[in-house]
Amino acid sequence: MTTHRRRLRGAGTLAAVAVCLAAAGPGHASDTTPRLGGNTMIFPSVPGEAVDGLFAATRAAHLGMARVDIQASALFPRSEEVADWSTLDLASQAGRQYGVKVLGLLYGVPMWLSSCSPFDPLFYRCPPRDYGAWARIVARIAARVPDVRHWEVLNEANLTPGYFHGGPVEYARFLRVTSKALRRGNPRARILFTSVVPEYRAWLRRVLRQPGTLRSFDIANAHLRGGVAKLDEMVRAALRDFGALGFHGPLWVTEAGYPSDPAYQFDPHFRGTDLAGGERAQAAYVVCAARNMLAAGARRVFLPVRDLEAYRGLFASEGLITWPVRRAKPAYTAVTRLARRLASRAARGPSRRGSGRERERRRRARAPGRGSGQHACPAVR
Repeated sequence: MTTHRRRLRGAGTLAAVAVCLAAAGPGHASDTTPRLGGNTMIFPSVPGEAVDGLFAATRAAHLGMARVDIQASALFPRSEEVADWSTLDLASQAGRQYGVKVLGLLYGVPMWLSSCSPFDPLFYRCPPRDYGAWARIVARIAARVPDVRHWEVLNEANLTPGYFHGGPVEYARFLRVTSKALRRGNPRARILFTSVVPEYRAWLRRVLRQPGTLRSFDIANAHLRGGVAKLDEMVRAALRDFGALGFHGPLWVTEAGYPSDPAYQFDPHFRGTDLAGGERAQAAYVVCAARNMLAAGARRVFLPVRDLEAYRGLFASEGLITWPVRRAKPAYTAVTRLARRLASRAARGPSRRGSGRERERRRRARAPGRGSGQHACPAVR
């Protein structure tokens, strides 16, 4: 597809979120924020037009990075010798076109390489039976897209049962091999630990105590959801937990969201009684949550860009945009405003006088009133 045609198709997609784009205003490469990213939920099955539109929507919201699924089993479906680069190339090209960095969520051991039975529908979640072959295809993936510098090694590997059918010792081995291969394919690669989900402490302790594992990643990673008043402490706890085990680098929160469907809104301070009220509550929550997590020490926070289709539940309506019928929610506009403020602040550079006052203002804004039951952020009316 030519660049001209891709832009036209992206423009058609973005027409569905016209309200948000009007709020976002004209875009420049320097006006995205590195503090916020979009969890696009771009899977290999997502068609090219939708990939284009999701990158365009991420860029229009001034989010500096898009988290994209990179499924090795889709790239090497039959053997190590023959690769299908179409889905990887599509995401890489869209990132370059829209000036959005890509975080590659790497997973999916191919069927021919999986240690599980080929008749197991979840074969791609199992460790490879040949780590040498796995390392070779991972190095080829990283070398194929040198502009993708950040790689997350598996999603929520500490869940049992979950996205990785192996224990903490096996994940440590998987991380070490995968990290080394990614860096061989791209010496500039930065490696994210898997996104841990509470309660993860015992699992994390066993992983990081395996020899060589601490040197296998550059960025800690967590998925945090809960009441707004708890999120800042959850960030600080994650930083403490990684630090106590010897890792003192940055922490990213690669998933943080809140449903717009009132039936699943769990924070009593952010709850609607109908669809419109639920969407307003979501908008207020995600901005407050992002601000609190960033202030508590998270280096970057990713918010879901779109809803999940063909699914109903807690995570289905977390997107800033409805899906597959594309309509911007109030949360998209609210996040765009926050991202523009963060980008503008970064462009101005640090101010010693202002930074202390700003930190104190944020601290007071987050602190509940004594004995009053007042919440850290205003309740939605």
